[in-house]
Amino acid sequence: LAASLLRAAEKSGAEVHCGWRLIDVNFEKKEVMLVKVKEGRTDEDEDNAATKEKTVRYNLLVGADGVRSQTRNRLSNYLNEIGIDFCVKTAEDNMEYQVATLPRPWKEIILAEKVNAPPLDTVSPASLHSFADTKTESTGLCFPVRSKSSLSSISNNIDDESPIDKFLVCVIFPGGELGKMKRSGYPLGYESALSGLFANWTPESLSELARLLAEEDNVPNTGGVCIWSQALSHPESGVILVGDAGHGMWPSLGQGCNAALESVSVLADAIEAVDGSVSSGAGCRNIDFSTSSNKELVEAIALEYDGLRREDALAAVDLTFGGIGGTKKRAVVHSPVVFKFQIWIFMILHKVAGGLV
Repeated sequence: LAASLLRAAEKSGAEVHCGWRLIDVNFEKKEVMLVKVKEGRTDEDEDNAATKEKTVRYNLLVGADGVRSQTRNRLSNYLNEIGIDFCVKTAEDNMEYQVATLPRPWKEIILAEKVNAPPLDTVSPASLHSFADTKTESTGLCFPVRSKSSLSSISNNIDDESPIDKFLVCVIFPGGELGKMKRSGYPLGYESALSGLFANWTPESLSELARLLAEEDNVPNTGGVCIWSQALSHPESGVILVGDAGHGMWPSLGQGCNAALESVSVLADAIEAVDGSVSSGAGCRNIDFSTSSNKELVEAIALEYDGLRREDALAAVDLTFGGIGGTKKRAVVHSPVVFKFQIWIFMILHKVAGGLV
């Protein structure tokens, strides 16, 4: 996805400069200070001091730098220092998760006769499967997938006739638990905990999942951060926040990337609304691009973007936070049915109540 976006940006005429990290912003002068990075660290070569850092002026600064956004943090600090309240609420989950792919279809993994479940031959091969264990406060999300050979090397087109012959498994545990399991080693560190979560799996599948999780390097992964930004833009500073920088969310519903891409689309809509190409959904007056100053245009776009996007974006954060994101929320999930029903209820209420829920 990232490569496709970069190719599209370059094709449209954008200049892409890689390897630079934002270290400061002067919002009054509308300047960003950047430092050259090398292999993830600042280049300390004194002989190249002249090329290590540079200052770039901007008209519109789009902060799309994630939940730890330097753009957002520095904007918030700057505004609070000059007496303008700019509140950013955060909530960090302490969950840990790991992902593994079993090389066989779920019908060879799940034993329906061990639980009160419908016969396997009545369940769609592409069904999502969820599991929960209240004793360990753990959750399992499992997705049937097709072989890589079914995927085009240049697109996401999938041959619908190709077999669904793999099972992507994501296990989510409270913070520290997966680390303890990894330190305990395979198989005892994993099988005892996984047997409670996946009680209706074949013993062979449980053992294979435990082995795959134990062999994975640089794990476990930690949970995400929910971000509620008071505003998604500050017109006078020429700043717009996109994606996790303005509306970060836990990965439990898998909506973070979707929400970020939608924000980009809304930003494009905001530009067209200001230009008068489309009707303005946020009530911003149309501006003549040919006679307006850059400052006027940027401020109008920033206002329009915030008006079009903030309510829906923060509602998505609320949905994740109020659903299954945190440890306490996972603890009340007593069954896979409740797990999915809770998500559906929040989604329906959000639509019916016009974003109030």
